[in-house]
Order: sequence, then structure tokens, then C-alpha cells
Amino acid sequence: MNMKVNINLPNQHYQPGQIIKGQCDWDMESRKRPKYIRILLKVWNEGTHPQTIVVAETINLKPETSKGIVDFEFKLPLYPFSYQGKNFNICWGIQGEMGNDVFHCQTFNLGSAVS
Repeated sequence: MNMKVNINLPNQHYQPGQIIKGQCDWDMESRKRPKYIRILLKVWNEGTHPQTIVVAETINLKPETSKGIVDFEFKLPLYPFSYQGKNFNICWGIQGEMGNDVFHCQTFNLGSAVS
């Protein structure tokens, strides 16, 4: 099965409250289609898998073809900022999903700088 899905963001760093725009494109030979694009916050302790995943916003997709492009736009929350620390990390990302299957996650930094 050939499956190619991309989430394209013009930048990797954004300010709180800023509008983030991008594109999701796909080319699939299977019957599966992308169903959601979500903006996510992941928090985890050092050395572990993500402990908390919060979905800030979701866009539902209804693609009818095996190949396509969709533009998306989200208004970013005001906090928390992205953070990489000794004991925990906070990461933001735009994630595409097909039902329960994640097909792509594009991370970005939110805030003035990653500490």
C-alpha cells in the first residue's frame, strides 16, 4: 500500500494568539482518507512517552478522492509556551489522523523561545 501525507507549515516558530496557516496533502492507494487535522499539546516527563495530550482544536475533513490538498487555519492559544527542561517538556504540533491512526505530526515552537 502506497501512502503519502504531508502537513506543511511555513514557519517553525509562532507567537501566542497568532494565526497558523498550512496545507495538508495526501496521495493514497488505499480506501483510507485523512479525517482530522488537529492542533495538539503534548507534555511528558524526561525519558517517558507523552503523559498528557490535549487537543486544542480539530478540523474535520471529508476527502472524497485518494489524492488532494486542503488548506487549514488555526488561531493558536495564548499559553503554555513550548518548553524543553530537565524534568519535563511541552511540545506543540499539527497532527493529521485517519480514525485512530496518526499519519503525520508537524511540530512547532509556541512562545518567545524554547528554554
